[in-house]
Amino acid sequence: MNSQYIFKTIRPFVRDNKLTYDDFDKIFGFLPRKEQYPIADTIQDDLNIELVDELEDLPEEVPPVTDPAREIKMPNKLLIRLIQDGDQQARQDLCIKNRELVENIALKYTNNFALEDLIQAGNVGLIEAAEQFDFDKETDFDTCATLCIERKIIHVVANENF
Repeated sequence: MNSQYIFKTIRPFVRDNKLTYDDFDKIFGFLPRKEQYPIADTIQDDLNIELVDELEDLPEEVPPVTDPAREIKMPNKLLIRLIQDGDQQARQDLCIKNRELVENIALKYTNNFALEDLIQAGNVGLIEAAEQFDFDKETDFDTCATLCIERKIIHVVANENF
């Protein structure tokens, strides 16, 4: 292994030019010990990174990333009612809340298309489903939305625009 490849591999684990033995084992533990020695030498001699038992100061903890979908407390049915009454904020909230559904459907069609474009088309389908949804029918909104999202994405894939 060359030193550039080794550096790219260990870079996420290096702190203040130090790499712990535990991290080294996580990265290179699949190799036999006799193949690990030259890598350890390259890390220390060529890359000037010290192998240590543990780091003195732990890196600052990154605050947890909050999922915007969890912050939207309104159920889909209420958001749909608001959309049908013309509320623009409810459209955005519905798209955020159902982001995972749209992404999962869009992932099936990413062969030659950018995922972002397919997600955008899926969101248009989601909004159309909300605008056309009939509460009197016994159809579940997720079923209706899935069909509309998929139809819009397929339309984009077939026509390469929307």
